[in-house]
Amino acid sequence: MPGNDINVYMQRLIAELKELWEKGVETYDASKNDVFMMRACLFWTISDFPGLGMLLGWNTYIGLACPSCNFDATSLCLPFSNKWCFMGHRRFLSRGHKFRLNRV
Repeated sequence: MPGNDINVYMQRLIAELKELWEKGVETYDASKNDVFMMRACLFWTISDFPGLGMLLGWNTYIGLACPSCNFDATSLCLPFSNKWCFMGHRRFLSRGHKFRLNRV
C-alpha cells in the first residue's frame, strides 16, 4: 500500500495512457497480417472505498467522503463506533422506484 506516495506509482501509468490516447502506438494485427495505430483509454477502475480514495486523492474518512455526492453528502457519524455512514442515496432513484421508500 503506497499511501501518500501513490503518485510515484501512477506517474508512469498516466504517461503511458496519455501516449496511447494522444499518439497511439503501432500494433500488429495477426488475424489480418497488418499493422495499425492503436489508441486506448482507461474507461473505469474498480476498487474498494479506501482504494478509491487513494486513487482519487479523496479523504474517505470524514463526512464528505462520498465521491458521488461530494459536498451534497448527507452523512452521520455513529456515536458508539465513530464510523461515518452516508444517508440519502435513495434520492437518486426515480420517484416511483420500489427501493426508494424501503426502510429495511
